[in-house]
Amino acid sequence: MGESSHDTRIFQNARSASVPTAEQLKVKRNSVFQKNVDAESTANFTAPVFEKSPADKLKIIQLFQESFLTKNLDMKDLLTLADAMYKKHFNKGESIIRYGDIGSEYYILSSGVVKVTVY
Repeated sequence: MGESSHDTRIFQNARSASVPTAEQLKVKRNSVFQKNVDAESTANFTAPVFEKSPADKLKIIQLFQESFLTKNLDMKDLLTLADAMYKKHFNKGESIIRYGDIGSEYYILSSGVVKVTVY
């Protein structure tokens, strides 16, 4: 479970159109990664774009460049990801994610402190 323990600001991406099936939800995952996708299933995909200041866009790109998950992406992909993110604010004590939630979003903590409890 992720819960903000201070005033917290994060960047969050738009929800994915890919929703797990009932069978997928019955199986406990051993990783944070989604099922494989192929070129055919993503051929008509258009990434969402959320308006943001140039400073916010630069901050997101810098955060991606520091993350082990995204640091090896080229600038074109970093820009696509940065465009798809939007800012969300959480108050102290407010839950961000909970155990069992469907993982369809990607969060980047840009300021504040978050308490993470793993079950």
